[in-house]
Amino acid sequence: MLDGLGAPPDPAASEVRSARDVAYAPTRSRQVLGVMNDFAFMASVALAREPHTPLDELALWVARSPSKPIAYESPARLTAALMRAA
Repeated sequence: MLDGLGAPPDPAASEVRSARDVAYAPTRSRQVLGVMNDFAFMASVALAREPHTPLDELALWVARSPSKPIAYESPARLTAALMRAA
């Protein structure tokens, strides 16, 4: 996915390595949870219209949508910018 967002290879590989361990916990932000629910709804509507859409394409499409918690930036653009700055 990071490759699809245009992230440089070295920071992307580092991010993947650091994301190997996963922990689950309650959210600290209802706003972020709301955005995640909005993105899930967008994905479900897109899949209803185009049921054979590959999931990686769907994820990239959702990631290009603006999000209020990050000053209406898209997660795709912000992620790529942060990866280039790393």
